[in-house]
Amino acid sequence: LTEYQPLVTLHQPKLNDCMSIVYTSGTTGNPKGVVISHLNLTSAGQCTARINKTTRNDKILSYLPLAHITERSVVENVAYYSGCQIYFVENLATFIDDLRYASPTLFMSVPRLWAKFQAQVLHQIPEKKLNFLLKLPFIGSIVANRIRTKLGLNSATVFASGSAPISLSLLQWFQRIGVNIGEGWGMSETSGLSCGNFPFNADYLGTIGQPIACVEMKLSEQQEVMIRGEAVFQEYYLNADLTEVAFTDGWFHTGDKGELTIDGAYKVIGRIKEEFKTSKGKYVAPGPIEQMLCRNSDIEQVCVMGLGMKQPIALVVLGEGKDRLDSRIHQDILATLTEVNIEVESHQRLDYIFICAEPWSCENELLTPTLKLKRDSIEQHYLKLLPEIVEDKIIVQR
Repeated sequence: LTEYQPLVTLHQPKLNDCMSIVYTSGTTGNPKGVVISHLNLTSAGQCTARINKTTRNDKILSYLPLAHITERSVVENVAYYSGCQIYFVENLATFIDDLRYASPTLFMSVPRLWAKFQAQVLHQIPEKKLNFLLKLPFIGSIVANRIRTKLGLNSATVFASGSAPISLSLLQWFQRIGVNIGEGWGMSETSGLSCGNFPFNADYLGTIGQPIACVEMKLSEQQEVMIRGEAVFQEYYLNADLTEVAFTDGWFHTGDKGELTIDGAYKVIGRIKEEFKTSKGKYVAPGPIEQMLCRNSDIEQVCVMGLGMKQPIALVVLGEGKDRLDSRIHQDILATLTEVNIEVESHQRLDYIFICAEPWSCENELLTPTLKLKRDSIEQHYLKLLPEIVEDKIIVQR
């Protein structure tokens, strides 16, 4: 430092100057350094704050990794432009207590945590009894309010889910207790939220809604989601070749396969790179099948695989406190498997479900820090444990 003179005037960065380098989660390979400009983060932050009408009276709970684009853009950046308060979780052990203490007005989470909330409620009150109570006039609203209060969500008016697909059945379950979850979609390369069901629209349930104001989206001929606009990044750090192939005529290739509904809402089917070919030469997208399986509340984590196999299979992890040797659970999962196989095409039908002994986590390197599946790692880990001869539809890891 002694070799250089201090700045005479305050440095005023330009809009396209690098503000930060954010690294991707690395679900499909090595993390990539995404160069985010001042314009990128400013546009995304202002649009997100404006969509949800965030003010200085709002409160947000921060608990995901601070290096992740969601925390950088949707939490920190929104706070800059709205003046809202941020509460930070002390640690995972105090999460529920911290959530109740903060009582946020805006709460976003990942599908796995929403599923844990549901399991926590159903552990306290049987589902049939809860369904009955929620249908009762007046009493139903009292019960729903008590559930939201116990979860720490009684003050929240905006609920969001992102990072991974969330099952329609889970969204519908939360709707019944007055928690209207809007799905959001975004990437490190798009500076966070780029498309979302915000403000919440019940007609868009099960979709990621519409693009925010600072970006445009479209589908390519191959049904890939393409995006451009002020929030889209400039380049990958020190990787000109990767940057070049990532764009076509100014449109960024997201790698997500999508659909556009008649209402103008987007729906993400899954990652194009996640599709695999069975030994019959048919391609299978695991995402939609995984969402169908998650209708079963006993299932907390699921990974559909089948590269080179005659038919795909599903690896599942049961929810906390569930006994994987419980025959009742086996029957319920078998019923779910049968329902799913009726709905999908013949080449997508699951041969069997393998119930894993341990949950997938960051610690055992089967999840990314943002709780996304590391599919290659999961498949490699369990491939050697799968039976060569299959006689049952439900197989339990011993």
